[in-house]
Amino acid sequence: MANRRQLYEYKGDQCAHCQLSVREMVERYQTVDRMFEFHHVDPKEKHPEYTKLIRRVISNEQLDEVDKCVLLCRRCHGILHAQAHDGRVQFTVDVEGRSATQTIDGHVIADMKERRAKFLSNERLLVIPYLLQVGTEDPQLYFGRELENDGVLMSNLRNIQEIGTLRVLAYRDSSVLFGAEHIGGDRIRMTMNVAFPVLTSTLIGEGSNSPFIWIRNGVALTKDGKVIQNGTVQINEATLGT
Repeated sequence: MANRRQLYEYKGDQCAHCQLSVREMVERYQTVDRMFEFHHVDPKEKHPEYTKLIRRVISNEQLDEVDKCVLLCRRCHGILHAQAHDGRVQFTVDVEGRSATQTIDGHVIADMKERRAKFLSNERLLVIPYLLQVGTEDPQLYFGRELENDGVLMSNLRNIQEIGTLRVLAYRDSSVLFGAEHIGGDRIRMTMNVAFPVLTSTLIGEGSNSPFIWIRNGVALTKDGKVIQNGTVQINEATLGT
């Protein structure tokens, strides 16, 4: 149960449709068994041994599986399957004369009495604008999709020996979300805001092959069951290419 509780918190700690709180159910009933379920937005992507996988200790494979899902209470999960409404939403963001568009697939739960519907998807918005500063150059506008899917961030990170420093800033207030600095040879120093969703990292302790922190989708998970949504992770020394 402890591992499942951590995964629930990672996925928002409440039903994505009705907002029934996992924490409240635990406090009230001392259990959430049979109350919440992971819904695969695309059932074809469900792991063939999902039941066994979801019961294991936390791992990259397990988190990859949960990332395919939205968290629903059992009631809303049943309604979603009963209605069987597919949905598609298109987002377009225009900033400084540049435009980015993303189409997201998911499912819709319709409330005919309230005359409203809620769109549910596991996909992450990639049209968020950021500022990328390479070395001493002026920061340039990039969308999340360019930094992540187009490889702009990793390409510059691999060239850190030549450019010296690399920073990603929030577009709205220029706060630093990610920073990397070449400190000699093939060694770099990195700082990352946990809420920065573009990079996925697995941190392994020195002299160990066992991960102890996973950072993905703006959340950090620890081996001992914690979920951290705010704060900064600092890596004083890492080796390029690892």
